[in-house]
Amino acid sequence: MIADSTHQTTGAAANVPDDEHPQLRDLSREECLTRLESVPVGRIGYVVDGMAVILPVNFVLIDNAIVFCTSKGGTLAWLSNRRRVAFEVDESRPAEREGWSVLIHGSAHEVTDPDQLDVLRRGPLHSWVRTPAEHWVRITIDSVSGRALRGGRE
Repeated sequence: MIADSTHQTTGAAANVPDDEHPQLRDLSREECLTRLESVPVGRIGYVVDGMAVILPVNFVLIDNAIVFCTSKGGTLAWLSNRRRVAFEVDESRPAEREGWSVLIHGSAHEVTDPDQLDVLRRGPLHSWVRTPAEHWVRITIDSVSGRALRGGRE
């Protein structure tokens, strides 16, 4: 009797349309960049003394690079010694069991060229940390990957 009910349940589940099951799919580079542009805050990640550091920053995508503004201190001090970073953005809709995540690996550099700084200061990014001692950082994108989850019906 148990074997029959298990068999029937398995058989029934096999006939459920795909749109009723959660769907996880990889995003193309273009989809990743589009989603990257759609959110105002991401997380920069790097390693200091063997410990992972992950910090939220508001940012903008300009000329296929991530740009953010920071004050002099931890992030900027770290950049003088190492440049490899990860950058992540995501969005989730728990009620629908849906969401997406984009992960970037790249190199971070402080922007020091006066002409570039002038363009950035007049640009679309309005940093939450703008101070007289502001510093602009550009992350060049070496690799990008992303995944999206579409929830199934219950």
